Amino acid sequence: MVLDLRVALAALALSTLPVRSQEPNPPDPEAGQRPIVNSPGPACAVPKLLWDDTIFVLKAPARWEAKEWVVAGGALTAVVGTALLLDTHLRDESQRHRNLRTDNMARGVQLFGAGYAFGVIGGFWVYGKLAGDSEALHTGLDAAEASLIAGAVLGPLLKSAVGRSRPSRQEGAFHFQAFGGGVSFPSGHTTEAFTVATVISEHYPQIWVRCLAYGTAALVGAARIQQNAHFASDVLGGALLGTLVGRMVVTREGQRRGGPGKLQVSLTTSIGPGYQGAVLSVRL
Repeated sequence: MVLDLRVALAALALSTLPVRSQEPNPPDPEAGQRPIVNSPGPACAVPKLLWDDTIFVLKAPARWEAKEWVVAGGALTAVVGTALLLDTHLRDESQRHRNLRTDNMARGVQLFGAGYAFGVIGGFWVYGKLAGDSEALHTGLDAAEASLIAGAVLGPLLKSAVGRSRPSRQEGAFHFQAFGGGVSFPSGHTTEAFTVATVISEHYPQIWVRCLAYGTAALVGAARIQQNAHFASDVLGGALLGTLVGRMVVTREGQRRGGPGKLQVSLTTSIGPGYQGAVLSVRL
């Protein structure tokens, strides 16, 4: 149900992306044809856009330089270190202090990594459309696309490949069975929460926005530990995945638009014996 909602929301939002017209093919002067401009509809562009950006994210390591590899190594070390030193201890402590009140709080908070997150995405998109606010509209579009890539593609792939058992199964913190085991790593709720938080923070870099967005995402991760659904390293892995994908999608789409909120206009002319034409392309 959650995946269906994510896909539907992403398709609806991304279907509004303007598509740049292709350059006209020079006509046959003797046939008296006019220049023809092929303008594929927005719906045709959605699968290609998602495919291109998913491949862009997957190929990111091939473009990394020394600095990026150092950061990646540090992130991996943090995840492994958390698994070795903190997973069992934090799981035991969270369950020792678990009660009805903390359960109710956790169930509410974790929705910001599921239904509430999609509501936030849709809210930005709807407001941007109704108010003519390009920044809000782009925030909704980027968050929808990043959520689909992180939550529907990369997250499930990692879950299947790692095959880690959830703490609720009482099989220990180090029970792994690749491609046929558990689905604990990374935390999907945390991935979604940090994906949305990152996209919002990249579009609205004010300190209070960042604190609110990332603070809420961190609470989602804590709620998943409290619910005995994930270990701490699962949450950390989800946070890193969501942050990485969110930043990459915002950067990628910003380049396509010529920068966040900027209008990109181009004029293509085609002149030859017996014909002439021009195509004006506008992209947000």
